[in-house]
Amino acid sequence: MGKKYVQPEGTRHILLPKDIIEGNIDKSKMRDDVKQSLISLSKRLKSITPEQFKMLSQKPELRDTFICLRWLAYSVGIFSNEYIDPNTNYKKVKKERLMMELKIMYFVHGTTVDNAAGKCSGWKQVELTDLGRERAIKLGKIQKDAGFDVIFTSDLIRAINSAKLAFPNVKHIQDKRLRECNYGDLDGQDKSLVIYEEHIEKPFPNGESLKDVERRIDDFIKFLKDNYHGKKVGIVAHRAPQLAFEVLTKNISWEEANRNDWRKAKAWQPGWEYIIK
Repeated sequence: MGKKYVQPEGTRHILLPKDIIEGNIDKSKMRDDVKQSLISLSKRLKSITPEQFKMLSQKPELRDTFICLRWLAYSVGIFSNEYIDPNTNYKKVKKERLMMELKIMYFVHGTTVDNAAGKCSGWKQVELTDLGRERAIKLGKIQKDAGFDVIFTSDLIRAINSAKLAFPNVKHIQDKRLRECNYGDLDGQDKSLVIYEEHIEKPFPNGESLKDVERRIDDFIKFLKDNYHGKKVGIVAHRAPQLAFEVLTKNISWEEANRNDWRKAKAWQPGWEYIIK
């Protein structure tokens, strides 16, 4: 059994901003009536005390409902998963949090079957090679003392399996925003056909542009800032999302990011650090 969380006495939840709460709920795949229940719950929790919440949740006729709603609220994204003392100056806390830096370590997935064949996978699902698995395990040994609180991956199997091999004892969260660029008709085709410099603004045939990738990574970074300040975050993902991190965190152009891409010089390293302010 996992360790039971004990809420500090006299504390209350910090809710995420209203627009983020409603946006998270709207993006979820729940029924409309459940969405409305969650929105109503978030409004009520702005004033409810922990004692009132506990009392209501223990009423036999409401207990199961509160347990389900509380679970949904955390999984969808209503709470920021932090607590403060009600006597704390919230404006001061908010200012201090905004001033904090969020450090991220970015890792690329291990060598895949397509990589070995000189192909670019895009959104195609492709397995790691034996070499890719070995390198993922080696990466984990290099980073064994990193102390990550969470590892984010895309929902593509090559990133998921690389993270499992490298960081088996850390919580993993899959996020579709971390997917490789969608090369559309060129998914799984020879890498000579996938020319990033030609698709900064122009999408790949039936796919995405690099600017499309930048937009979803920008949204992901905002999510991290709202929910993971003070945490050590690792990411296992792909080429285009990493270049988007370069563009967004270093304030450089896509032309410069492509020009300095470490892959061109084969200058791999066991992780890249990005500072989110």
